[in-house]
Amino acid sequence: MLTHSPTIKQLEALYWTAKLGSFQAAADKLCATQSAIAKRVNELESSFDMRLLDRRGNKSVLTLQGKEFLEHAEDVLDATSKLMLAMSNARELREGREFRTGFRAAGQLLSQRSYLRPAFAAS
Repeated sequence: MLTHSPTIKQLEALYWTAKLGSFQAAADKLCATQSAIAKRVNELESSFDMRLLDRRGNKSVLTLQGKEFLEHAEDVLDATSKLMLAMSNARELREGREFRTGFRAAGQLLSQRSYLRPAFAAS
């Protein structure tokens, strides 16, 4: 049973841990501590009462349930990226600045956000 809605920070922690293979690498990417990343993932797993990552020493690999979960988490992170871009554009338009459009503009804005999917973020 779901005990609470997942936070963006929890989804980011799972995403980067899965992509980079360890809590420490995700922590480095997100400018957080390894224990903070592990705690976020543990809270996410507890909330859904399922193991999302297999921990093998210092390495972490998605479980089958984790792979399915991550597909949906990526959708949420993508939507968050789009929201951030739209609101940035609205603010710039209101302030009389040039309006950003298209993928290039998204990359410029979103590359500043380390938690976003690599498709939108600079490596």
